[in-house]
Amino acid sequence: MTASTKDIRRIEELSINAWPSLKQVLYDGWFLRFAGGYTRRSNSVNPLYPGDVEVGRKIRFCEDVYRDAALPTVFKMTAAAQPPALGEALADAGYREQAPTSVQTLDLGGLSLNPTTQIAPAGAMRYWNDPSDEWLSAFARFTPITGEQRPLLQAILGNIAPRTCFAAATDADGICACGLGVIQDGWLGLFDIVTRPDRRRRGFARQVVDALLDWGHANGAARAYLQVMLDNAPARALYAGMGFREMYQYVYMVRAD
Repeated sequence: MTASTKDIRRIEELSINAWPSLKQVLYDGWFLRFAGGYTRRSNSVNPLYPGDVEVGRKIRFCEDVYRDAALPTVFKMTAAAQPPALGEALADAGYREQAPTSVQTLDLGGLSLNPTTQIAPAGAMRYWNDPSDEWLSAFARFTPITGEQRPLLQAILGNIAPRTCFAAATDADGICACGLGVIQDGWLGLFDIVTRPDRRRRGFARQVVDALLDWGHANGAARAYLQVMLDNAPARALYAGMGFREMYQYVYMVRAD
């Protein structure tokens, strides 16, 4: 699927709102995002729009600002990055690609899910409108997040302006998988789908995704999007089996110092 610049920019705008930073600078069409170093997504330059400043000067500006913030300078690069020659300019300046990621979408028209029937008898789905301590604690246990990073995650999640749903699939021993859905303008974004290590490959992640899709559809979402790293084969297989298809890819470009 070949996505237009307009379509890519739209999804990028949605994802910026769905996963906010804690500080942000808008500079000549580029968004510089800062969140204490937690996730590249919230600590990178998003070159979304054309500008007037010479590209070398803009790169140096970003490097200075991130250096002052004690963070590496990271650019999130899509096929719609502006200016079109930015990738070449970054490569010439010593930047290299990392973490290639697929952005995938799904049409929710005609979606008919009943996630509670897909849970084992001992389990249930749980939902929160805001990031509860229980959801955050489960997410922290299932991922390599550090104690220092947890307040940053909590602040990021608390800064989400569009409507949210924090979902968790459970069994008799508690939460087994969790995830986040964010709705804006008819689009549902899926984020942070994680499973407890000893409950993987038992269908809990699928249950969480199904539940969030059902919630999004019931609340006016017509399409869903998500981001999955290309080296995450299990997640890619899960989403492919649910009908998600790639819209475009992005990479992060980081200076190879």
